[in-house]
Amino acid sequence: MAKNTNILSALSVFQADLAARIEKAPVNRTVSVETAHWNTFGRSVRDSMIKRPDVTIRASFLSQGHKGIPLMVTIPAGRSDLFDSNGYLGLCRAGMELGFDK
Repeated sequence: MAKNTNILSALSVFQADLAARIEKAPVNRTVSVETAHWNTFGRSVRDSMIKRPDVTIRASFLSQGHKGIPLMVTIPAGRSDLFDSNGYLGLCRAGMELGFDK
């Protein structure tokens, strides 16, 4: 009998953790995230932002994954509209649209 095993990628764990932090954040707060490996948010993060339109996200990341230049962008509360039709948001694109933090 074959054993059913779910294998989670590091990216999916990162996304799930961030989504949970958004959903559990106190009202009208900012969730800060620092990442040296990921520069994209996916559907689970978008869905959490839709559920919690009062939460701001401040992301510190590297422009090209683990080897790019350090950047920071603040995604204001209620801006789940920044995600593309597939449910993804590149943080570099968000910074180009919103402006990068200093």
